[in-house]
Amino acid sequence: MTHLLDTDCIINHLRGRTEIIPESDKTFAMSVVTMGELLYGAERSDNPKKTRAAISIFQSEFQVSIMDITEQIVARYASIKAALSKRGVLIEDFDLLIAATAITHNLTLVTANTKHFKRIKGLLLV
Repeated sequence: MTHLLDTDCIINHLRGRTEIIPESDKTFAMSVVTMGELLYGAERSDNPKKTRAAISIFQSEFQVSIMDITEQIVARYASIKAALSKRGVLIEDFDLLIAATAITHNLTLVTANTKHFKRIKGLLLV
């Protein structure tokens, strides 16, 4: 794996706003947190079954693996949150867990929200 997909880029793709074009040297993953956010959105949609199917097709089409939260990721999350807190910077816990997953596994985070995530040291962004 080389890239971790943030929730917003997947939503933008599913809504037809942006395309994720795989290149031969890129492989994709998403955090289990991202999957949870996507499924929550599906449940709130007008057609949950159709939205869940679109998520499943996306995952299959791009061969996106799901990364679980591990002790290493939780430790990195705590470190990042403490460092940001000392600087007076607040970022939502789910976003910190996604960032911690990318950093722990040395993955580039694909996000439309680079302004938000660039405040996290050591996080590679696209």
